[in-house]
Amino acid sequence: MTFPPTAVGTGAYAYALAGGLVRHGVEIQVLAPQAAGAAAFDQQAGFSVERFNASAFVPWRYVQARGQLAKAVRRFKPDCVWATNGMSTRVVGLLDCWGDVPLITSMRGSDVTARLASQSVSNRLENMPQRRAYEHSAAIASVSRFVRGVATAQGINGEKIFVHPPAFDAVHTKKYHFNREKFYAQYPQLKNRQVVLSVARLVKQKRVDKALGASGRMIKEFPDLVHVVVGAGPELGELERIAYELGWGERVLFTGAMAPMSSEIFDFYSAADIFVLPSVREGMGNVFVEAGAFALPCLAVADGGVPEVVADGETGLLARVDDVEDMSAKLRQLLKNRERTQKMGEKARERVTSQFSSQAMAERAVEVLERVATGG
Repeated sequence: MTFPPTAVGTGAYAYALAGGLVRHGVEIQVLAPQAAGAAAFDQQAGFSVERFNASAFVPWRYVQARGQLAKAVRRFKPDCVWATNGMSTRVVGLLDCWGDVPLITSMRGSDVTARLASQSVSNRLENMPQRRAYEHSAAIASVSRFVRGVATAQGINGEKIFVHPPAFDAVHTKKYHFNREKFYAQYPQLKNRQVVLSVARLVKQKRVDKALGASGRMIKEFPDLVHVVVGAGPELGELERIAYELGWGERVLFTGAMAPMSSEIFDFYSAADIFVLPSVREGMGNVFVEAGAFALPCLAVADGGVPEVVADGETGLLARVDDVEDMSAKLRQLLKNRERTQKMGEKARERVTSQFSSQAMAERAVEVLERVATGG
């Protein structure tokens, strides 16, 4: 229910999964909602993508998606269906064909950590098909050990759950080249500066306000410091106000949303020195994997599944949740000791290559698919 060019983390996961499976000889058919720029994006995907129009009205979106999925299952007669995020897992829970077609569902973060235990009427209604999908699943892909633990505490069968974190697909950088001259001509305010980067949907969960607060305390001590925020969302106006009150002036750059895995967003990863995102309740966080792929040390918080990707003191630093003082102290460490910071970035890239590569992701997926498809 999310797929590029929509800039959502679970969409990036679905895209990396599909691409990895194709390279292992698996025939893929992706079913996803229509999105702006989808036609051009799908042409270079390397596999078949079928799009459908999805209503902004969530209940009707479920009805539309259920109908489209039922048709797709009848038409393609797949050996397996893989629901790649929480909403698609709830969609498959509305169908009754899973005795004939093996099903893999997903746990990617807030669909479990915030929704599954919720007592609100709307969430409880949505949780019914989600739990039903898990019951009918041959396997369940969890983004992290943390999310698996939360799910089992909510009564989900832990024996079905396997950990399947996001991956960075190096295929997307093979043709990418950071054109410094062009980039700094477009963003002259970033040239010869120390760049702190945050990439996120601008919602409260991501705590970008805390990131701005921490870096804002560094303005006088590090006069060449700038903070770039890539993303869009309902918190933008408030974040702009916070930046103004902190005295950042033009030293905070809000770029707006950018397509995932695009040269535009790669440019900002390439130009940055440190990645900062103190988000909470993350299943894990694709952006930390992406930042590590570009050798960026990360400043995050010790919450959710983030410590499973950001190794404290090795590939970055973890602060206490919502503690701006602690964050600013740790950011100061990263800014002052450039040699140590650079080594952290190098280790981050090594960690992504060994543990969060698309190759490792695809191999695990193929292993599970073969077991599921053969009833093993």
